[in-house]
Amino acid sequence: MKIYNTASKKIEELPKADTLSVYSCGPTVYDKSTIGNWRSFLTYDFLVKALRLNGQKVLWGMNYTDVGHLTSDADTGEDKIAKRAKKERKTAGEVALENIALFEKDMQKLNIAIPDRVFKATEFVPQMKKMIEQLNKKGFTYQTDDGIYFDTAKFTHYGELSSLDLQGIKEGARVEKNEQKRNASDFALWKFSPADEKRDMEWSNPLQIPGKGFPGWHIECSVMALKLTGGATVNLHLGGIDLMSTHHQNELAQSEGATGKKFVDIWMHIEHLLIDGKKMGKSEGNAYTLEDLEQRGFSPLDFRYLVCQTHYSQKQNFSWEALEGAKKARNKIKVLMSGGWTSEQNTEPNEAVVGVIKKAVAQNLDMPKALALLQEFLNHEKSRDIKYATVEYLNKDLFGFLGDDDLVNEEIPAQILSYVNEREEARQKKDFVKADELRQKVANMGYIIEDTKKGPQVTAK
Repeated sequence: MKIYNTASKKIEELPKADTLSVYSCGPTVYDKSTIGNWRSFLTYDFLVKALRLNGQKVLWGMNYTDVGHLTSDADTGEDKIAKRAKKERKTAGEVALENIALFEKDMQKLNIAIPDRVFKATEFVPQMKKMIEQLNKKGFTYQTDDGIYFDTAKFTHYGELSSLDLQGIKEGARVEKNEQKRNASDFALWKFSPADEKRDMEWSNPLQIPGKGFPGWHIECSVMALKLTGGATVNLHLGGIDLMSTHHQNELAQSEGATGKKFVDIWMHIEHLLIDGKKMGKSEGNAYTLEDLEQRGFSPLDFRYLVCQTHYSQKQNFSWEALEGAKKARNKIKVLMSGGWTSEQNTEPNEAVVGVIKKAVAQNLDMPKALALLQEFLNHEKSRDIKYATVEYLNKDLFGFLGDDDLVNEEIPAQILSYVNEREEARQKKDFVKADELRQKVANMGYIIEDTKKGPQVTAK
């Protein structure tokens, strides 16, 4: 399988390994994830499924950032979870647990598999302190009034992941001015708690420094990614494109600085999701969540289908019209699957179609091509049983845009089929009043009729 490596700027074969290690940056659990976040998380799921579909064993790990992510990437501002806790008059731990539960509920709605290993940052603070000690022994750290910082000038490859122009970074531009930082690109490994403030989540400082504090955001992922691999190189590291220039660059520098080993073989980044051609943001009022989609009558699986339609390396434009189109396309497949098997229940998937779809996703995870191949197959295959068997197999092991209710393996009740046939006769006679009455009667019994070029198709709601 080949993936575009952000570090090398080219498509590369994945490393040969009995079990491929895959680490993906998870959510900072201070709020609900937006659909922009979900585009990335869905891509992680598509990738892992594609690897396994092609016979590759995978060990997939993901983290929950439940401390240390400040409101500014310049290592200033409040901890996002602590800020939310104050606003809601809860503890930081309560906020984190509530949002982890919401995140996992939404994962289920989107048919995203639970990773093999899920880590919480707060459970790895001792390991973070140990890494800071390793970096200190190797001369990468220095202390300021507000924390322990990584000296990026000491790491000769700093900035190469994102082609960062270190000379072009100015104090007060990309980052907030900090007179005690040696370089504008330096970042906090550990932040000291203010002497006059008691935090919900704080620990004794590393390096035998008096007082308490908390870890920086970047070091958390370094520790948890290396926990996944037992200290070995991570084969594939995933994340949104917004994480590349700061979070992932810092993660790489401190990991390789501490271990002296290559941190990641291949970096894979997912492009932004735009909203009606504009950047998503709370200030724009367009930071939609799955709940917003559901309130407008859409299924989260409509969004999963939509994400399939654009390659992960390209910006994807979200609009309500585009989501409506995805809903209609998905419903057509749902109609096809209504009623399940019609004859032989041991029908096998179409091997040729499965084979070409495997090849498509093996070439830099080309989900749009895979989806087009599936649609082409559905348009030309005449056997309903083969269609059902093929879609059921590929949905389970790759696409995932059909839920269990869409794959009911049972025939449509005879009474429903009788009404459908009666309605069709009424339509042929142009008795549309009677046809509408019969459609409503079928709907009241829990089924939907959709008129297609091949005739009426019925599916359970």
